[in-house]
Amino acid sequence: LGHQLGVSLCTPRGAGPFPGVVLVFGKGAVGRNDAEHGHEFAHVWADLLARSGVASVRFDGRGFGQSTVPAGRSATDLSLDDAASDVRYLIEWLREQPSIDLDATGLVGWGDGGLVVMSAAPGLRREVQFMVLLSTAGVTIPDLLKWRMGDLLSQLPADEALAQNMAVTHATVLNVARDPAADE
Repeated sequence: LGHQLGVSLCTPRGAGPFPGVVLVFGKGAVGRNDAEHGHEFAHVWADLLARSGVASVRFDGRGFGQSTVPAGRSATDLSLDDAASDVRYLIEWLREQPSIDLDATGLVGWGDGGLVVMSAAPGLRREVQFMVLLSTAGVTIPDLLKWRMGDLLSQLPADEALAQNMAVTHATVLNVARDPAADE
């Protein structure tokens, strides 16, 4: 991969084998515990899963905690594909652990982590038996970005016609960026 990922594997008590999941809570420079406002969301999930008989992996996003960024890259220029690549690597690593049931491995994503899970899963048809998506958009990423931009623009103290023009321009840029025939 050209970089290191800092991970924590949390397993239930006993010998196993246990079902196992990779917890994905976003993309980018986020710590493995997904700490926000003094609460460690991913740590709580990992503990609850272990008490319920499920092993879990949580990880530091590239450029955060014990995870590094490949040479010549920065944590701010990482894409959804980069995050999906990390998740594919982590599910393979999880399945190499002797305490994991190879017939019961999956991905759990919430928020933008669900988008990462949906991007990673097609490359893991044999390795992943299930996906859980929590508070994840049910639309394509370009549609989600268009909606988010419209929502942001509606909150600005700007003329409605100007905000609409900016939303149309943003949508056009997204469409051109997705077009494989478009060049620089």
